[in-house]
Amino acid sequence: MLRTLDITATIALAEAPFHNLYFGHSFELSLDCFICERQGRTTFLTVGGERAVCTGDRSHGGKHFAPARVAGFDPMSGRDRKALHVVVQQWWAPFRDAKRDQASAPVGTGWVRFELPYTCPDGRNGRASIQSNLVLPHALTCEHCDTVLATGEDVPKIVERL
Repeated sequence: MLRTLDITATIALAEAPFHNLYFGHSFELSLDCFICERQGRTTFLTVGGERAVCTGDRSHGGKHFAPARVAGFDPMSGRDRKALHVVVQQWWAPFRDAKRDQASAPVGTGWVRFELPYTCPDGRNGRASIQSNLVLPHALTCEHCDTVLATGEDVPKIVERL
């Protein structure tokens, strides 16, 4: 079955020196994988990629390609907010987890992590991230000058399109 997920994320920008903070073109999403028959696998997706990469299971050969892709990536910027809407398509089939003997789920455990690259005014690059399983609000701080860049006030949301 082809499943389509809508994922949204929003951060509130701090009034700080300009750091050119933006949503990166790669992210991680937890999905149940029918290839390695494991639940809650960290899956790496990249905008423009034809397929994803599942972290897999060591007993089944480790990392492998996964039948998922980014079908839409729409970052939006305002004066005080940055938002992102992502559409992910995933081929999915029911299975029982190879280790836990539990039934799989189309959307899995449902967490996502977005990287937010930036450039400090001193010229050095850095990375922050926001994910759906963080305690919020979560301050994103420059690793070079300790300036608060933004705050995650809402967790990224994953909704299956019906």
